[in-house]
Amino acid sequence: MRKKTLLVIIGLLALGSAPAWAQNSGRFIISPFAGYRTAGHFDINAEIALPYDGIRVSDEFTYGLSLGIKLNPIVTVEAMWSRSAPQFQGYRILPGAALVDLFSAYEDQIHGNILAYLGNPDGLVRPFLVAGAGVTVANAKVAGISSETRFSFNVGAGFEKWINDRVGIRLTAKWFPTYINKQLSWFVDWWGFVYLVPVNQYMTQWDFTGGLVFRF
Repeated sequence: MRKKTLLVIIGLLALGSAPAWAQNSGRFIISPFAGYRTAGHFDINAEIALPYDGIRVSDEFTYGLSLGIKLNPIVTVEAMWSRSAPQFQGYRILPGAALVDLFSAYEDQIHGNILAYLGNPDGLVRPFLVAGAGVTVANAKVAGISSETRFSFNVGAGFEKWINDRVGIRLTAKWFPTYINKQLSWFVDWWGFVYLVPVNQYMTQWDFTGGLVFRF
């Protein structure tokens, strides 16, 4: 009987010694957000029969949701989804050439991210660095154009300001390139020889967002 009582006491002490961050603030994070996504563009392969030199994806309002788990006071992992509805536009590399609206589409970004927090774990303001990877999906709003899914990744930074133990505000700036295709590009080596080599083409954009963050 005494042994059982001792084991119960030890178990309670162990629970009582759990880190304060796990007890007081919660491990699970929900963060709805909204903001601004910058424009991006990419070149068109010469073999594609379009009367344009490239495609521009317009800047737009963006919104989304992230769900995270706090592994310790420094590291949080999260699944993130965001969406914008840009206009895809054709452009020519000519003086005075106007953009031509082609179609509008939903641009969804689905990423797994790691957030690394800086500063005092008990502070009301916590700056952080973020990096992640996943896919960008473009779904045209018109019939006859199939959806496209491409690898993408992000790096960025931000901060959280906590109003109380459960509710705070998060501001984030992220740069995210989306892989488009391989393009032939001229390369000059050390000795001055010129080659055509395949290089990866990425469309780069920025997200500037803010929103609430809840932990439980």
